[in-house]
Amino acid sequence: AANRARVLLNMKKYDEAVEMLGDIDQCEDSFVWRTVAFCEFFQDENSEDTIGLLQQALQFADDTTKREILVYMCRVFFKQNNIVKAKQAIAQCIKQYGGYTVGLLTMATLGLVVKEPAVTNAAIDQIKNSAGPIPSVYFIQAALHLAQDQKSQAQMQLVKAAHQHPQYQESWIKLGEILMSNSHNQISGRQAEICTTSAVVLASSPSGFKSEGENWDLYANWLDARAKLANGKADEAIRQLQTLVRMYPQSDFSWFYLGVALYFAALADKNRPVHPIIALLRPLTQNSV
Repeated sequence: AANRARVLLNMKKYDEAVEMLGDIDQCEDSFVWRTVAFCEFFQDENSEDTIGLLQQALQFADDTTKREILVYMCRVFFKQNNIVKAKQAIAQCIKQYGGYTVGLLTMATLGLVVKEPAVTNAAIDQIKNSAGPIPSVYFIQAALHLAQDQKSQAQMQLVKAAHQHPQYQESWIKLGEILMSNSHNQISGRQAEICTTSAVVLASSPSGFKSEGENWDLYANWLDARAKLANGKADEAIRQLQTLVRMYPQSDFSWFYLGVALYFAALADKNRPVHPIIALLRPLTQNSV
């Protein structure tokens, strides 16, 4: 029943999942309590019952599961804008399971969001000691530098991420983003296109570590098309975006960027008709990506 309930949970059929589990008051299965907690949270992020359910799950969990629950409790507290409780939950996790990389990354990210760089740096130091220089460390350090208006240092962190972990799609996406922000610099523009093209290639490469979710692939293509436009390659950008709108016809941003590419191509070539842009003006839909 618990496994079937989790399937229903993944299908966003929360009421059916809870009904499938029935009365759980006497249950001593942590998995069941976590499933009900997730259903509660996804239906109402501000529900006070979510934490109580996770605390019940904590009672019956093994050490591996306990550390996962504590991280999730931190995230729930943060979503509910209870920063003090979020800090307490992740501090408990780190105290009990010091080398737990996910817990340390959560701690680093929390410090970044609440603007406590000392917390972020402390977590990063522990991650480096236990897990080494994983890509997420560079991403967080780059975000920390950007928050402190240290753009060149942030770019250096992302260069390290791309060079040391070239198989990670997200490394190239983030480096491409920061290089594109130097749009006045032609060298940065060309470098940005190399990065964004690498991200697109990794999306379809079996050897690449692709970031999860369809949106990342789309975003990599949008970013690559923008880089090509910035480098005067409107025709290449148009072909790329035409492929995207065929693959993802509900993706409004793909249509938008295609319209922009056609517009710039028309500006560069007066013999190119502008009227196809009219066909791209379509209303936003709830199913847009």
